[in-house]
Amino acid sequence: MSTSAAAPPPAADKVAAAESAVAESDPQVLVLTAYAKSVAAAYEQWAAGESAAARARLAELAPELRGWEWHYVNRLCTAELAPPAGGAGAEMKRNALVLTGHKNSVDTALFGPQGAWVVTTSADHTLRIWDSETGAQLKSAEPTGWNLCHASLSADGKKLLTTNHPYVRVWDTQTGEQLVDLTRQVGMESQWPIHFAGAISPDGKRVVTCSPKFKIKLRDSQTGAEIVTLQGIHTYWAHSAAFSADGRLLVTASEADDAARVWDVKTGKELWQLKGHGRQGVWSVAFDPQGAQVATGAGEGPLRLWNITDGQLVQTIPAHTRPLTAIAWTPDRSRIVTGSQDHTVKIWDPATGSHLFTLPGHTDIVNSVAFNRDGNRLITGSWDKTARIWDARPLPMANAAPQKAE
Repeated sequence: MSTSAAAPPPAADKVAAAESAVAESDPQVLVLTAYAKSVAAAYEQWAAGESAAARARLAELAPELRGWEWHYVNRLCTAELAPPAGGAGAEMKRNALVLTGHKNSVDTALFGPQGAWVVTTSADHTLRIWDSETGAQLKSAEPTGWNLCHASLSADGKKLLTTNHPYVRVWDTQTGEQLVDLTRQVGMESQWPIHFAGAISPDGKRVVTCSPKFKIKLRDSQTGAEIVTLQGIHTYWAHSAAFSADGRLLVTASEADDAARVWDVKTGKELWQLKGHGRQGVWSVAFDPQGAQVATGAGEGPLRLWNITDGQLVQTIPAHTRPLTAIAWTPDRSRIVTGSQDHTVKIWDPATGSHLFTLPGHTDIVNSVAFNRDGNRLITGSWDKTARIWDARPLPMANAAPQKAE
């Protein structure tokens, strides 16, 4: 096989630092580090055309350690996946279904609730729905306004919120029809083109938007009526927002603000300021599926994990060298995936901070990462005008990676 496009070996860049930091105090983490080195070596062997040797190396690793990264490399070695049967705008590259057709950056890429379709929004002003198995485009819309900056799905997948300056809209994903236009209520009509946050609650009943004076408001998704104004403001526009899985909490962040903020949705009260991200602010936020932690991505590159109960920092992971633009947790919390302006998609163990794998493929800034409900597939969107659907089986893992010793 050709090796001219081989990506840098996964998991190798943090191995030396991890070993020196934890070898004496935390032997379990050292076990995980050795595992990551072996997976990285197997990947290198596959890239060099030595699939049999790579399979043998993978087979030596203990079953209880085998996560997404192990199964990903194993499938590369065994050529388990066949190319998609047709499908306009789709091709299979290194185990990824590549969705092509957008003429500009893919800003958001999300799975529908059952995983049968995905939705993408783009700076080419279009919203598209695709078949997630074949890559065939099913529906498209071209809303008026500037670039489609954000999109957010309700848990049942029936409602989609989009923000493209100056418009804030809610769509019916089954028909492709617009349900409501909240632009007038939000008050964005006369503002300069900006990149601002929007999110829809898991139950689809509420949306969160940022107003011209940096106020963040929760509104009824059917009428646009204001429900509550959050009691505090960022120092600039809120560029990222995410609800917790139960809809009780909201986290927001700004690329010009050192702190992400966690809010009580019912009262609008600010619970915590998650400080320490530096002058380049916070570019991405995500609650873990169980609501115990929130992850933040800094403009300076680090990934930070915070406790929701007290707002305290759990750990800082030196994830990227440029702004960390996208975060997603696996449903079982065993892995975090990050995307960055450095063009990479990386996989992390949140318990140890270990870098496990780098997914090759994107050639420009990664704007969006998201899992399907089962955690067995991942979709990413990039400035390279593509979205990519990755096979992440089998997730959740039967056995999680070793935890830190108490």
